[in-house]
Amino acid sequence: MSKSTNQNRAPFLVRQRNLIIALFVVAAVLAAGYFAIRAALAEEEPPVNIAEQELLPGEVMSNGSRLVYEPLDSSKLKSVKIHNPANRTVGEQYVDWGVGFAYDEEAKNSYAFILGSDYLEIDDEQLAYFCAGVGVTVVASRLEDHCADFSPYGLDKSPEELLTVTVETVEGNIHILYIGNINPGGNGYYVRSADTVTDSEGNSYVRDSVYLLNQASSSYLQRTVAAAPMAMLTKLLTFPVASSFSSFALASTDGSVDVSFLQTGAFQTAVDLFSGSNLYRSVTPEGFFASSQFETRITQFQEFCGEEVMEFATEIREGEDEDGKYTYPYFPEEVLEKYGLDPAHLRYMLAYSAVYAETSEHLLSEVYFSAQQPDGYYYAYSLCYNTICRVSPDTVDFLRWRTIDFLDPTAVRISIGYIKNFAIEGKKDGQDLSLSFTQQNVMDEDGAYLMQSAVCDQTGAIDLTAYRNFFRVLFGSYVQGEVPDTLDRDALKESDPYLVIRIKTDRITVYKKNTGGKITNQVDCVIEPAERILRFYRYSNGRALMTSEYVEADGTTTGESGLFYVLLDRLDKLLSDAEKVSKNQAVDVYGRE
Repeated sequence: MSKSTNQNRAPFLVRQRNLIIALFVVAAVLAAGYFAIRAALAEEEPPVNIAEQELLPGEVMSNGSRLVYEPLDSSKLKSVKIHNPANRTVGEQYVDWGVGFAYDEEAKNSYAFILGSDYLEIDDEQLAYFCAGVGVTVVASRLEDHCADFSPYGLDKSPEELLTVTVETVEGNIHILYIGNINPGGNGYYVRSADTVTDSEGNSYVRDSVYLLNQASSSYLQRTVAAAPMAMLTKLLTFPVASSFSSFALASTDGSVDVSFLQTGAFQTAVDLFSGSNLYRSVTPEGFFASSQFETRITQFQEFCGEEVMEFATEIREGEDEDGKYTYPYFPEEVLEKYGLDPAHLRYMLAYSAVYAETSEHLLSEVYFSAQQPDGYYYAYSLCYNTICRVSPDTVDFLRWRTIDFLDPTAVRISIGYIKNFAIEGKKDGQDLSLSFTQQNVMDEDGAYLMQSAVCDQTGAIDLTAYRNFFRVLFGSYVQGEVPDTLDRDALKESDPYLVIRIKTDRITVYKKNTGGKITNQVDCVIEPAERILRFYRYSNGRALMTSEYVEADGTTTGESGLFYVLLDRLDKLLSDAEKVSKNQAVDVYGRE
């Protein structure tokens, strides 16, 4: 876990508790929890004799149903502690756990949290079931008023061996509930209260009645209290409800995919100019554009979740940076290794930054994935929620994509009005051919740059229709796929290129616009000229490796890099069409030559 990740996440943990839990979880407790409690009271009509039986000390009648103790909604709960010996099978640290309830003065709302692990987020639906189960204990029948032998009900064990619920109210009252076996019909728990009560004659004693809870109350307890605490946690893997994504990255350790994108906003740099009008531009690999399916695909991360929470981070470590000390949840190496998420076995990393719609805050989501398991599933480690989840392959179908699947095949995308010089060089009919073109551009009243005229530096004035058609051919030159892994790209780049294209931008002044969308005389920024160089290296009878390089005005360069191939016949057409433009001949956009 990197320090930068924790720096990004640490301040959000407080907001996560005070905002997301307050807005989502408690809303569910007040709404879904209310209806769940009402359902618990009404789902099973208690036998007539239950209502007619005399109330024993501690029992309460509510809406015609008998309860083990008084009904408690979330506003009356301070904490609920669980002791579940059965959880030793999944980890000793999960035997004793609980949920705390508090009021956020700033948000003016209640919230809930896992005791001792308030960095975790509780699932709102599960919290509603939890509150219904522990807050409204509806009795289907009272089996024994005063039980002498608890063994038939699984309630004869020591408190250490029993599933125990300890409820503390905001008023300071304590209710202890022992949960025994499920009845033979499979629709209810046998329970006993461990509260101390006083009878009508003033005698105090620990309650010794045995009850069968109704089906609704039992089902709520079964899915929350009787499960490991992981069942209470959100299955989300990334921060939800993003109004826009500003960056996206996905990489695999086997090299099958390695992409990163930035959102293209207002033009600020020459790289923005080369990105054209595409909403996202590729940073890795450099110089490409997001595929037409990209935006549709990344929307799934707004509600990106797993099938089941397997574990949550139980260790807290301390780090320190220039802002001081901070703490962060931590998974030991052996836990990560258990799920194939340690550095030696890790397969994928997903990260994106987005704007949280409710607050306009910028959040970073980061998730690590194992390789696909024999059962087809993946394990995912969410640094956002500090959990490890089992994930369906249908949820992460993007993990089966390769780098090129994320990219638009277009090799070049730039408005012609931003180009100052264009040059192409290669061999035609065995002879060297080198041509360059210089443009004169003007800015219209809306601030857009338009080509006014162009000349071939070798032959003079040119026909602008043919010149524009040539660029249509250039923009239609597509990368076809990745070059073979066996190809030595570095060695290939030491040879002479089959074709070289150089595109230099003009010096661009970007003006601010008024509310009507018209440009003003205020300068927003000035984009200095830059150059993009495309080189093509032939490696087979029909294919050439394409490399890309950006060179800034001060000579700073990204270096030459390339992964994909272009068909040679397309390169031959580009060179042939460039020669036609220089001679003022027509260019057939759709022709092969």
